[in-house]
Amino acid sequence: MTAYRRGLLLSPLFAELSDPSLDYLVRKARLVTFDAGERVVARGDEIRYAGVVLSGGIRSSITSIEGCEASSSVVRRGSFFGIMGIPEPTKSHWDCAAVAKTELVALYCSDIRASFAHHPEIALLVAKALNYRLKKSFSLISNATLQNLENRVRRTLVMLAGDPRYGGEKPADIAITQEALGNFVQCTRPTINKVLKDLERAGMIEVGYGRIRIVNMRALQAEIEDEAVYYL
Repeated sequence: MTAYRRGLLLSPLFAELSDPSLDYLVRKARLVTFDAGERVVARGDEIRYAGVVLSGGIRSSITSIEGCEASSSVVRRGSFFGIMGIPEPTKSHWDCAAVAKTELVALYCSDIRASFAHHPEIALLVAKALNYRLKKSFSLISNATLQNLENRVRRTLVMLAGDPRYGGEKPADIAITQEALGNFVQCTRPTINKVLKDLERAGMIEVGYGRIRIVNMRALQAEIEDEAVYYL
């Protein structure tokens, strides 16, 4: 139980709850694990549980009729995943899969809904989480349609690196191919390669085979809005 409490408290949202409300959720919590590449929820399936990511990460993507996959985000340690299924039974609009071996302190959405009558502050927590999620959605739209390509790449790399609260100033290694990164920002591999070389020359990253290392996170973040990069 103590481990579940610590896991939930990784999210600043849960840290705002009173002890009785947090105790209720801890009693309902369970640990769910996924192997790298394992499907967490498929598009069209009901979102049955939500929770806080302990380790690893969960990538959301959608595949077109032509078979082209577009990734939207990756949530990592401390992020609250699955909130869209809490207010009412909801089908996922995304395919969500683990990007590495992933652990989630999970709560069934039905258990969270059942708490609203006796623990109204949990309902407020969900409302705040949905508000953050809405702001992140607007940020994703802005990133895809209004930002120049370099800023889109920089923002995506920061998102893929994870919340800096858990990484400090250490270099962050991202296991990703240039083709996969192109899926995030919707451009070709040669174009991505050019942008990455520019960022490498500027001393922000190092590009290796199937990986990108962020060596100067501050510089990479300098001209992007990072409020909605993390959290949800």
